[in-house]
Amino acid sequence: MIYNVIVDISADPIDKPFYYKSDFALNIGDRVLVPFGKRKIEGFILSKEEKPINVKYEIKDIIQKLDDFSCLSPEFIELANYMNKKNIRYIDSFRLFMPTGIRKGTTKAKKVNYLLFNQTHTLDSALAFVSERATSQREIIKKMHSEIEALESEINKEFSASAVKSLLEKRILIRETRVENRLPIAMQRESKDIILTDDQRYVINQILKSEHDKFLIHGVTSSGKTQVYISLIENYLKKGKTAIILVPEISLTPQMLGIFRAKFGDKVGVLHSKLNPGERHDEWQRIRKGESTVVLGPRSAIFAPIKNIGIIIIDEEHDQSYISESNPRYFTVDIAKFRAKYNGAKLVLGSATPSVETYKAAEEDGEYILLEMPNRINKSELPEIEIIDMRIERKQGNTTLLSKPLVAAMLEALKRKEQIILFLNRRGYSSYISCQDCGYIAKCPFCDVSLTYHRYPEMLSCHYCGAQYKTINKCPECGKTNLKSGRIGTEQVCDLLKKVVPDARVLRLDNDTTTKKDSYNKILSAFNRKEADILVGTQMVVKGHDFPDVTLVGILDADISLYVSNYRANEKTFQLITQVAGRAGREQKKGKVYLQTLNPAHPLYAVARNYEYKKFYFREKTIRKNAYFPPYSRIIKIMCTSEKEYIAANKSRIIFKQINDALEGKPGVIRIKHMYSSIKKLNNKYRYQVMIFIVEEEANKYMQTIYDIVNKNSTGDASIFIEINPQD
Repeated sequence: MIYNVIVDISADPIDKPFYYKSDFALNIGDRVLVPFGKRKIEGFILSKEEKPINVKYEIKDIIQKLDDFSCLSPEFIELANYMNKKNIRYIDSFRLFMPTGIRKGTTKAKKVNYLLFNQTHTLDSALAFVSERATSQREIIKKMHSEIEALESEINKEFSASAVKSLLEKRILIRETRVENRLPIAMQRESKDIILTDDQRYVINQILKSEHDKFLIHGVTSSGKTQVYISLIENYLKKGKTAIILVPEISLTPQMLGIFRAKFGDKVGVLHSKLNPGERHDEWQRIRKGESTVVLGPRSAIFAPIKNIGIIIIDEEHDQSYISESNPRYFTVDIAKFRAKYNGAKLVLGSATPSVETYKAAEEDGEYILLEMPNRINKSELPEIEIIDMRIERKQGNTTLLSKPLVAAMLEALKRKEQIILFLNRRGYSSYISCQDCGYIAKCPFCDVSLTYHRYPEMLSCHYCGAQYKTINKCPECGKTNLKSGRIGTEQVCDLLKKVVPDARVLRLDNDTTTKKDSYNKILSAFNRKEADILVGTQMVVKGHDFPDVTLVGILDADISLYVSNYRANEKTFQLITQVAGRAGREQKKGKVYLQTLNPAHPLYAVARNYEYKKFYFREKTIRKNAYFPPYSRIIKIMCTSEKEYIAANKSRIIFKQINDALEGKPGVIRIKHMYSSIKKLNNKYRYQVMIFIVEEEANKYMQTIYDIVNKNSTGDASIFIEINPQD
């Protein structure tokens, strides 16, 4: 039999099946070892055929099959074909489908030795085999007779290994090797019987009874969407089906894992990149074998090897983290649609602030059934949002990021022993260092961005490539010492709080404080246990956390996300305000939010303060329709990168010319532009791009032409990738 094999090398010229033959039976999806050039390399069987034609090279033998199972199911083979048509290499897809330790065979199951008391013996008969002077052996016998079994490593700690060896030789003890799962950490939760609200029951019934396969749940914060997800999954498990539930951040996984394990126990598996190789291996295998029937995790969990899926749920569907912005680039919702269709499953998206594209697809296009949950659980009110005009604060001499009304509210909350969240979507001490004499700004030599100043430890760092440098005391351009830091970040807010509320206990939550494994979980758990009074954080604090004692939220600089050169700026700002405000006033405690801005008259703040999503949506939809922005157009960004600027520039110009020749003047094509990226250099690579704007109704007819041109040019020293409706 002849097999088409994809070899485990990520390179465009090699991204195609190669013929190999074998006398022993193999299955599609098997991982095999094959000769490739002068080396042996892993590969995956994509398909097989009896007699290939027009083969211009010697067909070599497959050396061996590497596993006792097929790594790739037929579903994942089809998914790889689907992704390959979207400019994603086969092997890059396969690398998404399985952990590196599985793909390379480097991580194995953890095997543990247990000692068991041989049940053919009584205590007396076992002791009769052992001399009175062998005190260790006799103690082991007594212990094992009462405990029946124990870890061999624990017995060896308490007694001598030689004593254990003697008892094994005498068959008084039996050694049994077992595979032990390395389970990821979950925040412990108790399972509670929940009485569903009318909103929850309505949504659940609509999804279960409808013949439609895609749904959007638009539910305000604290409306009980998580309980809806649990009830839906419970229904599908009873039918013998499985489920996938996605959360926007790895950091949310321990919290959600605790909630779902409290209900479903060890049926819940988890996949994400922060698991160590052993944990990832064990979870992947448990899912593949069907031991886990519910899979939870961030976007990478959509590739879990779970079969017979009944429902896929994407929580906080609007979140940008569902878009992979590094190779291979994909949109999680697209993958979820493919898997749902393949399995005949239902797809449920949930959000308090759906993306404009998704809400239009439900409200206007009918792709999703729109289900509303307008009420909070227990009918508790959404927190009041008070807008603070920071221009007035400046005129009154307050140049800090803590307005007088916010400070007064903080002092009152602290007196009541309540908790506070302060949100600032900028980490570090300040966003940049600049010279006041010559205008120099400290920039990363590998990226075309300013370096962020950190005070503890004192350094400059790039938040794109991670490079770190010593801070500067004088300008390297003019030699002067008149240096000033730019807009402040979370770290400086914490310093300010030491002066304003010196007795308050403060925690900080951002990418800089959560670099170590489980650090995120530890910070949140400490705040939940009321070991801190104030939590200062970036958008990490926005994502779905439930702190019953938080009654006050301060949005320190609402304008950060509003005044950026991006058509999504209004949407992102509305989402952040709504999400962070939802952290206040849960359960029976009334919440209050202070939103600080230099532009209180901006129309966005008027709808945000009243949580008027639909008003925001219809206004934003009109703006985008008039300007030909998504969802009324499709923006295709083709990015060319290289360490040599002329290579990136030339490659992008070639692609621009070919696409322009093919599409210019065609119906629905709005414009085609060639330019360098807004960040011209990133990770020591220069970035040039081609931007194509097409009316959405016409876009599909041109996509294959665009993919073909890009694939044809995907050779040489430049890396090329495509983004649809890019986030920046």
